[in-house]
Amino acid sequence: MIAAMDEGLGQIRAKLREMGQEENTLIFYIGNNRAPLRPGAWNGSINAPLVGEKGMLTDAGVRVPFVAAWPGTLPKGKVYDHPVTALDGVNLIPYLTGKNEAPPHEAMFWRWRSQAAVLEFSWKLVHLGVEGRYLFKVTWPDCELAVNNLIRQHPEIAARLKERFKQWSATNKPPGPPEPHNAAGITFFADHVDKSLPSAGRRSKGEKGHAAAHDDRLCRNARTAIKDGALLITPAAGGPPPFLTHSKLKLEGPVTVKMRLRATGGKGGTIQWRSKGQNDFQSGQSVGFELTAGESRVLADWKSARP
Repeated sequence: MIAAMDEGLGQIRAKLREMGQEENTLIFYIGNNRAPLRPGAWNGSINAPLVGEKGMLTDAGVRVPFVAAWPGTLPKGKVYDHPVTALDGVNLIPYLTGKNEAPPHEAMFWRWRSQAAVLEFSWKLVHLGVEGRYLFKVTWPDCELAVNNLIRQHPEIAARLKERFKQWSATNKPPGPPEPHNAAGITFFADHVDKSLPSAGRRSKGEKGHAAAHDDRLCRNARTAIKDGALLITPAAGGPPPFLTHSKLKLEGPVTVKMRLRATGGKGGTIQWRSKGQNDFQSGQSVGFELTAGESRVLADWKSARP
């Protein structure tokens, strides 16, 4: 998906340059949420080191890429440090150009099912229905854990943020706070934030958060089956290339990976790996392979990768 978006956006910008309209066009590239990690929904993405997943109001649910390009107006390569949102009608251009050095938002608000949150940087108040209230100082990536809940140490800050949320929420349709109880919300928070939440909200063993998705193979754009002791991958007709992953492997290096491959047609692919602490695949950590077209055979040589 990211590769397709990148290619499509490149084509749009190339056409704008061809038309001489690039300096007359403002482009925003904004994500709508981060990755789902629950079984059956995980797509190979990783939210680490942020806490949570899609469907949560922690940063791993709502903190997303936000890129703007306007040649001749916006400075190239600038990183803007203040939190921003595209949902409240504030004109961000004076802030991005540096004409206005104040933060563009005094506070940011969310509500979703039984969850509510208000960010008055760097303080963030998160409510989970009647089950939990959390005050986090969001100045480091994994701060949104129950062990970092500062609500008892700073009740006055929590009270101020709660009042701000109450005033904001009253302007919504419908007004008021979110639902008092939602089982899915409890499950999310029990898995990622607060292990002390009622066990009724937790996923059963073998279906616990992103672990179950990581523990099993996940394949996209293809069907998989075990046949004669081998993993058979059948690509979707006319679709993009298959993507197969098996993460959370706890292997002590150095490691040699050997794969025996066979194809019914001319096929090629890439084997990639990443180590603990790497949130994305790194340059040089991949091995490509090609199989002869029109043959069904066992690859003559073992392909080895040594992380």
